[in-house]
Amino acid sequence: MMTEQEKLVSEIKEDFNKEKHTKAYERVQRMAKTLSNNLYSEESHFIYELIQNAQDNQYNSDEIASLDFYIFDAGILTKNNEIGFSEINIKALCDFNDSSKSKNKELGFIGEKGIGFKSVFSITDKPAIHSNGYKFYFKDGEYIEPYWIESFDNYPEQFKDEYTTNIYLPYSKTFSN
Repeated sequence: MMTEQEKLVSEIKEDFNKEKHTKAYERVQRMAKTLSNNLYSEESHFIYELIQNAQDNQYNSDEIASLDFYIFDAGILTKNNEIGFSEINIKALCDFNDSSKSKNKELGFIGEKGIGFKSVFSITDKPAIHSNGYKFYFKDGEYIEPYWIESFDNYPEQFKDEYTTNIYLPYSKTFSN
């Protein structure tokens, strides 16, 4: 039986499948590639985006916000003790210019354009997220189309943690660290 989180990712995926092989779909993917590769002048900009996202996240009032970076030979993992992703966050990640932050400017969010996370494609072809029951990844060339993670076999042990938001960025073959 599917969880609510898996159902949402599946519904978003179905919407993309209806559009695949259309000119509009191909245009969006080309735009995504251009944005992720050319929007920022530094390849390392994705680090600033991950920090900014952590700063914009919501936390339990009794916790001190934390963001940890783990550097592995095969990629980078971040762990953040935010309250976790919600449906609105997932939908925003699977789109452009639809940031969940822009709707809450009074909360002091820095990011709000809905494109910053895509900067991770400067180092990875397959960013993965595990947060609040959601576990999915994106593929190079399908920058906003989510794929459900069936198994944690190909991920670092720390990625499996259910109590933090985890983002794993395995290095692409073209990235030199």
